Amino acid sequence: MAIDVDRADAPGLLKYRYHGEVPSPEEQGELREALIRAGDLNSSTRALMDIRELVGVPNEAELERTIAMANEAGGWPLTRAYLVLPWMHLPFMRLLRERAPNSITLAAFLDESDAMRWLHSR
Repeated sequence: MAIDVDRADAPGLLKYRYHGEVPSPEEQGELREALIRAGDLNSSTRALMDIRELVGVPNEAELERTIAMANEAGGWPLTRAYLVLPWMHLPFMRLLRERAPNSITLAAFLDESDAMRWLHSR
């Protein structure tokens, strides 16, 4: 799978590292369910989402399917800091802001220490 998850500070914080091809909504759903079952993901979990090593970004249909599946499972980190490459990910971040539930707070960062400070201030 193209997602590694650092669970050292779970369930308070999960660090997701995406690499390679964009994982399918189903792959993301399987990981989400495993994290919930393990007690590592709950309604108060914050997340660092590092997408800088992804090859491409999800298209609109994949993003909408991922969001729908997460809403059904109840497994969304409600506060998310994304580490991005602006030239590649800003259109995706705009789309994510438009499509994500209003209960989710998200922000994009270039620097991991800035993202972590933001997460810890929430």
